Amino acid sequence: MEEIKALTWGVLIRLIPGIIFSILLFAIFGSSFIIRIISIGSLLPAPLVAVIYSHERGLNEKFASVFVSVTIIIGMIAMLILIK
Repeated sequence: MEEIKALTWGVLIRLIPGIIFSILLFAIFGSSFIIRIISIGSLLPAPLVAVIYSHERGLNEKFASVFVSVTIIIGMIAMLILIK
């Protein structure tokens, strides 16, 4: 249960600033192509290198793998929404 709570907080902390940044960009500059690209960059998923670092540091590799997978799924959905 603690891991699910940590995963939820990690994903929220990772994605909410990107969503807020994207909304602000769209509000200030409109929805031009370059603004969409910048917004997509702010919502990119966690890098896979996080799993390697967790292995090197002796941390929970399974948790890091799930975190990366969840951010990939949510990031792809958010990017699809921004592209439309």
